[in-house]
Amino acid sequence: MSDVELKRTGHGSFEQKIAVVGETILHVVKWYDNRSVTLLSDYIGASPVTEVERWDQKVITKVPCPAVVKEYNKNMGGVDLLDSLIALYRNKIRSKKWYHRLVLHLLDITIVTARLLYRRDCDGTGMRKEEQMRLYRFKSYIA
Repeated sequence: MSDVELKRTGHGSFEQKIAVVGETILHVVKWYDNRSVTLLSDYIGASPVTEVERWDQKVITKVPCPAVVKEYNKNMGGVDLLDSLIALYRNKIRSKKWYHRLVLHLLDITIVTARLLYRRDCDGTGMRKEEQMRLYRFKSYIA
């Protein structure tokens, strides 16, 4: 279905196609939430369909959600968190050499991951959130 057709059917509508490539079964699921989302998996398809809560003009409604979307959201939260934290205080050094940008990005990934481990350690020892270093201060101490 096109995005327009899927949007016309409403929130929670989805379409699944299955293809067999060699001995591998591929599930392609297109689901409409606030916009259409397309996922490809060789692990799980649309079933079992569960219900999730979504806001619909100041009212919470229950919307059907395919299993592949639920699995994706369960396992990919850390990657989204890492990307959003890197974007907060990205290195502003510009270079025409691609490997400089790569090294700086890897440095950003390392620092943010170290900060997440620091937070986990502080939470384990019972330190209050107000006493923990913020990301900006953590990066400045490393610098």
